[in-house]
Amino acid sequence: MGKWNGFGGKALPGENIFDAAKREMNEEAGIVVNDLERVGRIDFEFENNPEILEVHVFDIKSFSGEPTESEEMRPEWFEISQIPYDNMWADDPFWYPLFLSGKKFQGWCQFNEAGDKVLEQNIIEVKSLVVPGIYEHYKKHNYEVVTVVVHSETFESHVVYIHLDNGSLWVRPLTMFAEEVEVNGQKVPRFRYLGEKE
Repeated sequence: MGKWNGFGGKALPGENIFDAAKREMNEEAGIVVNDLERVGRIDFEFENNPEILEVHVFDIKSFSGEPTESEEMRPEWFEISQIPYDNMWADDPFWYPLFLSGKKFQGWCQFNEAGDKVLEQNIIEVKSLVVPGIYEHYKKHNYEVVTVVVHSETFESHVVYIHLDNGSLWVRPLTMFAEEVEVNGQKVPRFRYLGEKE
């Protein structure tokens, strides 16, 4: 499409997204990623298309090698003030500033059918990313996060989760689920990620 775009692609069968990100960086830019952190997750959809694209954004902390051109990508460095947003995907201005300022972010974005215009979006800064798995509430109850959904009227993201003791189903705004609360004078996560469901 002739746009400046980040590196990436789909995970292979049996491959986790961290290993997929490292592989894609090596294939597309010729570098070996030593350390990376997942800092964003955005669910994309296109008008009149039921498919949801789950995209994870990583911050590479260290790598070896020099970025080189491949059949898929032509790497180029830009000054932050010179980032060519006009020649990038239309969603990028909503989350690049968060990424570049070291923030974590999560949300949802809908494009028009042609993919050149954002119709609706709700990409927000979060203290921590919310992904499916097991979480501990600060009051010490455990829950399983099933998914993150979008409110059909407000486009606000909500977390759907199950109380593991009694099986009750809960829904809470993503902003509230991912926020910190004060306990005994200290800030702690409202929900702390324990790991994937076994």
